[in-house]
Amino acid sequence: MFAKKWPMFIAFCIFHIPVVFSGGLEVYLVITAALPAEIQQALALRNIDVSLYSVTGTLRLQTVSLINFIIMVGAVFVYPIASFFIAARTLFLLNRHVLSKTGKAEHRSFIAGLCLQSLLPVLTYFPTFVLYVHCVLTGTEMLFQQYGIYLMPTTPALIDPFLTLTFMVPFRNRILTWVGLRKPRVVNSNNLMSVTRSFT
Repeated sequence: MFAKKWPMFIAFCIFHIPVVFSGGLEVYLVITAALPAEIQQALALRNIDVSLYSVTGTLRLQTVSLINFIIMVGAVFVYPIASFFIAARTLFLLNRHVLSKTGKAEHRSFIAGLCLQSLLPVLTYFPTFVLYVHCVLTGTEMLFQQYGIYLMPTTPALIDPFLTLTFMVPFRNRILTWVGLRKPRVVNSNNLMSVTRSFT
């Protein structure tokens, strides 16, 4: 029993260990780079004559923060590649075991939607990553980078429902029926009775 679940456990660890490790690095950075009294005092001195906004921290790519940054960037780009590999494997198995053409088409549409969902973080995180590195290396300040780093990660949550409604065949057919682009499916009572008899 455990042997069958072993690959699933390995996949779970591969996907979640980097997240846990990154969270640990974040805690370490807060403890060592934000909480010490000398750092708080230095920030307080910098904010004495500040009228518009206060400085609450600085961007640095030191050893720990660089490792954490690489984990975050790597996860965003590696997970879609892993998703495409899993999707290809799933389609291969479906072609071997699913006999219905309709079933194959529905599964392909569903998997295509999942692949697009896995690509969304790449499209939304990449600009903020590039701007983050630019600000760290040049020392410039950009409002889009400061606020976009919190806004852009939420964009996939806005787009995901539309992808689900588009690539899930039952949902898509229902929406097309509601807007009048598809005729409602009418079930004939005679056909229903014949199907019922065939199963009895």
